[in-house]
Amino acid sequence: MAEPKKLSLGVQSFSRLIEEGYIYVDKTEYIYDLVRRNSYYFLSRPRRFGKSLLISTLAELFSGNKELFKDTFIASTNYEWKKRSVIELDFSTLSSESPEDLKQSLLRTLEHHANAHGIDVSKDTSIELRTVALVKGLAVNHKVVILVDEYDHPLLNTIEDLARFEKCRDVLRTFFTTLKSLNKHIDFTFITGITKVSQTSIFSGLNNLIDISLDPQAAKLLGYTSEEIVAHFKPYLVELSKGTNKTLEENLDEIRYWYNGYQFAHTSSLYPENSMKVSNPFSVLNCLRVRAFENYWFETATPSFLMHLMKVKNYSIFDVEEAQVNIDETKAYDFDQIQLIPLLWQTGYLTIENYNEQTKNYKLRYPNAEVRVAFLKHFIHYLTGAKGSVVSDYSIQLKNAL
Repeated sequence: MAEPKKLSLGVQSFSRLIEEGYIYVDKTEYIYDLVRRNSYYFLSRPRRFGKSLLISTLAELFSGNKELFKDTFIASTNYEWKKRSVIELDFSTLSSESPEDLKQSLLRTLEHHANAHGIDVSKDTSIELRTVALVKGLAVNHKVVILVDEYDHPLLNTIEDLARFEKCRDVLRTFFTTLKSLNKHIDFTFITGITKVSQTSIFSGLNNLIDISLDPQAAKLLGYTSEEIVAHFKPYLVELSKGTNKTLEENLDEIRYWYNGYQFAHTSSLYPENSMKVSNPFSVLNCLRVRAFENYWFETATPSFLMHLMKVKNYSIFDVEEAQVNIDETKAYDFDQIQLIPLLWQTGYLTIENYNEQTKNYKLRYPNAEVRVAFLKHFIHYLTGAKGSVVSDYSIQLKNAL
């Protein structure tokens, strides 16, 4: 019997994933739909949800590397496999200790891309000039594709220091505004992040971006559906059953209880099919690796500023558990007027429960047991300073007493 393909934990390169025999949950059906519908996209998703792998997949697609996709949905379509010049930028790698650090880090990154294609940008000392030189230089051979991962990472790192945040925001605005001026050289743009700040603060130049964060056609673009888990991870589900002494179906129910529940399109009486829910891929992969249902995502994805914001603005747990937001609050916001509930939603601690068509309000909830239990424990720990083990011990004692 052939060895099953490997779990892709930590692998964010599409080419490595395919070439080294990792499991790829095929998302090219949704990618194909996106690339033929439009050319300028923004997508927000929580941490550890596969954004970087998506960016890498798009990079290989637009580089014309057809062989990598031979076993995927898109290989069976009429996609033309036209080669473009790809600029792939991961903003989580940029230094943001200060606005000047961010500027210099971005300049070095742009120069690295230019050098890789034999383009000299050393004399261009500003972000505007270096970006223009790089894009125009690449466009001589092929139209350019811009792929930006974690655009908001430098902003989230400075969110507790408003003065530093605003200066870092200006650096990023300069870059994105310059891209708008190069529109005729750019064939496709895809930007990901955790949050969506207002068009006026970052993407004022890129006003042609289409936000697909709540688009039904992107609802399954990231994350795993229950059907995908069964189709791609059957050998690992069998091994999980051996470790838990439960049937495969019982373990699927446990996966749904612990890690599913994320909904990325609003449902209503007109669009009941939008209620499709997906599981956190990072948590599912860890569960199948360890063969145990534990908290995996929360401990690696919780920025301290969230808890700090709850404390300084005197939010209570009830504010979170009875949360509602209006549709206008979900589209974007300015960080200097930040509100906790929209931020908790965009960062993955809350998700859609239902949508009221009359009020245009979303009712929110914790997506699953992993987030609910860990969030409450983490919040108690942050408020009291008690160790996590003490919080867990008291929780069990209280549960037993009740």
